[in-house]
Parts: sequence; C-alpha cells; structure tokens
Amino acid sequence: MYFLLALALLLAGCDIRKDLDEFGSMSRAHASSAYLVYFGPAPVTPSGSYRAMAGFLPLANDFSKVGPFPLFIASSPEPMLRLVQRLVSIDPGVIEPLGLTNPFPHGTVVLSLRQQGDLVMVDLSRQAARQKNFLVRRAMIMSLGHLLEQFPGVKRVMVSAEGVPLTTFGGMTFRPGSLQVVSPGPPRPVGVVGSWSGSGGKVEEIAVWFDRPVTVSDFHLRDDVGHVIIGEIKRQPFDLGVRLQPASSPVLREGMRVHVVWKAVDALGAVGQGESTFHLRHLPTTTH
Repeated sequence: MYFLLALALLLAGCDIRKDLDEFGSMSRAHASSAYLVYFGPAPVTPSGSYRAMAGFLPLANDFSKVGPFPLFIASSPEPMLRLVQRLVSIDPGVIEPLGLTNPFPHGTVVLSLRQQGDLVMVDLSRQAARQKNFLVRRAMIMSLGHLLEQFPGVKRVMVSAEGVPLTTFGGMTFRPGSLQVVSPGPPRPVGVVGSWSGSGGKVEEIAVWFDRPVTVSDFHLRDDVGHVIIGEIKRQPFDLGVRLQPASSPVLREGMRVHVVWKAVDALGAVGQGESTFHLRHLPTTTH
C-alpha cells in the first residue's frame, strides 16, 4: 500500500529507500503560498528543482470542506497537468489515513487542461459527469480549484466533463476561498512499512511515515507482543518520518500489528504525540 507520503515522494521522483546522505547536495524546496500556510517552510530536499505544494481533497465526513496534504513535485514540462492527473486518479486508500476521500469517480482521466489569463479550464472524461450528487461534484471542483490556485496567475477554475461544465457554484467558474479549507491539525503518523531481504527473510528496515514533514523527538517501536525493536534511526527524505534499521533479526511479518510511541513537531511548531498501532505493510518495490 502506498501511504500518502510515499505518494509525495513518488511525485518528487525520489527513491523512498534511499538514505539522505546518498542524495548528495541538498537545498530547500521552493514552497507555494498554500504550503507555507498549512505546513510552514519547506524541508531541505535533494538538490534540483523541487516545489513544495499542497494537495486538496474533501473530508471523508464533510464534502463541503477540503483538507490539505503535502506534495513535493520534481520539475517537469507540464507540472499543472501532471498534478491534476495524479489528483483525479489517486487511490482512496492513500488518503484514507488522513480522513480524506477521492470524489472523482473511478476511471476519471484528464482530457485537456489549458490556462487563459487567470482562468484554468479542466476537461475531464465522461466518468466525472456520471456523478450526480451536488456535494460530490462541488468537492471535485473545490479540490481542483485549490490545487491550481497555487500556480502563478491562477485565480479561477472551470471544470467540465467532455465539454459540459460541472456547474455547482451558480456560475461557470469557481474562485477558491480559505473558508473552504480545514486546518490539518497537529502532525501524526499515517502508516508503517517494512523492507524484507528476500522472501520471508530478515527485516532490513522499518519506515514510519507522517502526514507532513516533521522533526521526531521521541520514537519507540514495539512488536505485537510488546518487545521494543532496537536499531539505528534515520530521517526519512523530505523529513516525512523516520526509518529504523533493526540491530537484530526481529520476527516481523507483513500484516502484523506494530506499536509506535512518538512525539513530533512540524515546521509551524504544532506538536503531536501519542501511541499508535498499525498493520505492517510491505514497502513497494518501485516508486514509478
């Protein structure tokens, strides 16, 4: 399962197995205004052209509001189109740990995207038009509007399905507003993944992902019978959590429960702490 922050690194084009010191030179990513508001200064990233942005999707229990999540985007010829394509096709399981949901019907793709002045026009496939619920359609438009507003000059969006506007705001276009966005609250872990050496082999590394870049000041990991797993702890790329390389060979299986005791602070100074239980997932073999 790709957790949310694995998606963030996938968009950045980074190898989530790689240690920070293997990336070579580092520099701070350029942050959009929305990223700065919800997550603070961007973390130091592998040198290159990286942009820290905020993605937006509706709350699972309130489609009238959207919640932000961090994305780190590598330079590409069409970053706006790439982001929209990723957003409309995101796996619901990716954003479920954050209490968010994907409002776009399964199979929705982007047919075209173009900017004209301060307006971006997004034309989606017919699957989007099959969604008749007013609130869900509204959530689709809000998600795209708040995402695209981070690009220079963009103030309005118009979303259509095969050329037919998905109008829900009393007009053809939508202008994002801050009252439509819910604060992400304090930082928290969203999942734990492991990397095994061969089939049924030794656990080489256990990664704990957080919902945003954080500094982790307290961290303990226990197996399902309460044994503390000792080992070397390293930061995740983009400060998206920590990785533990076990000193011994703990008996850990995919799907078993692991317990995380943690305390973390984000770049805005928000502090989260607690004890969380997760099912250990297998680290994906590729980020592409």
